[in-house]
Amino acid sequence: MIAPFGDYTPTDVPRNNDSLVMTVSFGERSFLLTGDAEKEIEYRIVGEGKLPGHVDVLKLGHHGSRTSSTADLLDAARPSFAIVSAGFENLYRHPHPDVLKRLEQRGVRVFRTDNGGLIQFVTDGRRLEKRAYNRQLAAMQ
Repeated sequence: MIAPFGDYTPTDVPRNNDSLVMTVSFGERSFLLTGDAEKEIEYRIVGEGKLPGHVDVLKLGHHGSRTSSTADLLDAARPSFAIVSAGFENLYRHPHPDVLKRLEQRGVRVFRTDNGGLIQFVTDGRRLEKRAYNRQLAAMQ
């Protein structure tokens, strides 16, 4: 667990920065799951050196909102792949173009649930396999 931090105090109203942020490692593979954490949490994670270094898969914070997935976090985590969990034609237009540009500039391969449906990464600790299932495409076959 990376966040919330030890000095975290909950409030009566839930906030995005209440999210759990964690790394999951198995063998040679690692994942960074950021929930809805926003840039304030990301800056603190990076500033306090909480990341293990390179992660294979990053689940983007806050559905790829411009308030998350900062350049600092991307540079510290150095992900190979990123997953955006966002609904098809969502009202917020996630993921934000600035976030997608930051990922592209770093050569991160992006997979989006709004375009590709369910996305899974499966590992045996050495190999990493991406699986996708798009209910709409499956119904058309």
